[in-house]
Amino acid sequence: VSHELRTPLMLILAPLEELLSGAKTSSAELRADLELMLRNAQRLLRHINTLLDLSRLDAKHEFLRLEDVDVLELIGSLVESGKPLAAQRHLLLALAAEAPVPPFPVDRDKLEKIVLNLLSNAIRFTDGTEARPGAITVRCGVHGDRFVCSVEDTGIGIDPEDQPHLFER
Repeated sequence: VSHELRTPLMLILAPLEELLSGAKTSSAELRADLELMLRNAQRLLRHINTLLDLSRLDAKHEFLRLEDVDVLELIGSLVESGKPLAAQRHLLLALAAEAPVPPFPVDRDKLEKIVLNLLSNAIRFTDGTEARPGAITVRCGVHGDRFVCSVEDTGIGIDPEDQPHLFER
């Protein structure tokens, strides 16, 4: 739960710190950062609301709320939200779409949660400097009848002995 709440909070705090430092002076830059913070505050609220869903998961009553979603637009907005934090850590963050992706039936909240967790981990465990920035690429595409999204980074990776435990609570 702390991971779910920490990520959008960090994506709100990074542009706030930038605004308070006075680095942004034009009204367009200020508006862009304020819109970014609003989107992440709304995301944080959705995560808090999701806590209620955890009781359903624990009771084995998992459910999906499928809707046709422009997944590239959704994931693109998540990548944009992560760029200020990535920039602070000297990381290049990019979205790469293999081809046009039609709207896909997905659970918007769950897809958002998955991608944000992957992005958060990539940002946290990828080092960069001004001279040698790290890189994070979110790749999206369609393979057969499935939408596929992956996050690739130049970080330290997951220790092979920990990999079998990735999906344990």
